[in-house]
Amino acid sequence: MTGEKSFGTNAGVADVQLVVARKRPRPDEGHGVSVFLAPSVDDRDGFAFDRSEFMGMRGHVTGDSSFDDVFVDESALLGDVGSGFRIAMGTIDMARTGLGAIGTGIATAAFEDAIAYAGDREQGGQPVGEYQAVQVLVAEMDAQLDSARHLVYDSATAIADGEGDTRKSSKAKYVASDAAEFVTRNAMQVHGGKGYRTDLPLERYYRDAKILSIIGGTTEIQKTTVAAEAMGL
Repeated sequence: MTGEKSFGTNAGVADVQLVVARKRPRPDEGHGVSVFLAPSVDDRDGFAFDRSEFMGMRGHVTGDSSFDDVFVDESALLGDVGSGFRIAMGTIDMARTGLGAIGTGIATAAFEDAIAYAGDREQGGQPVGEYQAVQVLVAEMDAQLDSARHLVYDSATAIADGEGDTRKSSKAKYVASDAAEFVTRNAMQVHGGKGYRTDLPLERYYRDAKILSIIGGTTEIQKTTVAAEAMGL
């Protein structure tokens, strides 16, 4: 196996990683991509891993892998030769729903911190949560969080019942991604200047939330997918 794989999740930590690659065809034979279980340890001859550093998700080991004549035998092939696209698409609803769940979790943590702070912090002789400007933010955060949670649960239930639905998973993913960004940003706003400090978890929530609108298919891709499914295109 020779080539490169970008943004390998847990590459360099796990023993193997999934690699989508094209098996070199014979002159009279052609086929699409296939999925292989490739080695993911730095002491394997021909394999190297370069971890990427990101603004968020720093506990998530991700990076670029390179393969230089790394040997894999027939047991490394998942499914049939040329079935890589079908295999990848078979996991897409679960992956998008999972990312939606991550966004919902981040938003929930930020929302709970904002509620607690709004009840404890006093300004002008009363808790800041009694000011209407803060209450508006809390109401908007609560509504977006609930919308995300219900869409994620709906998609997850469909998958568990064997009825995964691309329209549902795409809605769950982009709504939860938007909610994560919205809630973390406004939880920082509720905290005022303290929300920008690095000794509070809010700045981490804020950094972690951003990537969700990009990975697993951008928010724009999710919206066009939902529209196409809704209109039967």
